[in-house]
Parts: sequence; C-alpha cells; structure tokens
Amino acid sequence: ETGLAQGVAPGAKLAFCDIGNDKKDLLLPPNTELLATGRVDGMSTKAHIHSASWGSAINFYSFQARQFDDIIFGEEDLLVNVAAGNSGRFDALNTV
Repeated sequence: ETGLAQGVAPGAKLAFCDIGNDKKDLLLPPNTELLATGRVDGMSTKAHIHSASWGSAINFYSFQARQFDDIIFGEEDLLVNVAAGNSGRFDALNTV
C-alpha cells in the first residue's frame, strides 16, 4: 500500500557498522571492512555514501586517510565523508 507521497528516496537502503561493544569502547574494524559495509559483491544495490562521522584529533594525512583514498580510487560510485573532528573548540561544551 502506498500513500500520497513516497519521500525523496523511496528505494533507499541503510547499512551500518557497529563500532561499539558492551563496555562502551569504540573499536574500528579494518578500513577495508569498514568501507565495504553495504557494498558486498553480488548485491543488487550497493551503498554509495559512507559517513565516517567520528572524526579525529589528528591534523595530518594519516595511514587511515591513505587507505580510504586507495579504496575510494577504485570505487567510482562511492562518496566517503569524514568528520573534521568531534572535540569542539578547546574541548568546551556546545562547540561542535
């Protein structure tokens, strides 16, 4: 059954990778596994947008950034957005 409106992305799918555990630790999987979430070969549709929204406290071209670039270079239909950081300004409240 359909209503009068279907929204802007009626066929959209969502894939996610849980990076937390029951001890409230954040544990990132290997970059190749992380960026492969929702992009398994043989799927009729693949994820096209990846959000690495956890950010980073470092301000240089890291090994992870290099690996992301290597993976993205071979995946013309994949857009990866990486947060500039989550610490805010001077680690003050309400600055992100």
